[in-house]
Amino acid sequence: MNSVRITARPPGFRRAGLAHPAEAVEHPAERFTPEQLAQLL
Repeated sequence: MNSVRITARPPGFRRAGLAHPAEAVEHPAERFTPEQLAQLL
């Protein structure tokens, strides 16, 4: 996995230490710990 694309509903939803916007944002997978990736998936 090279990157993680996140779209939040509702906007501002917090997970893995970030508030996620309503529009899709791509993050490098290395930015997250294995535990955080599990939360996001």
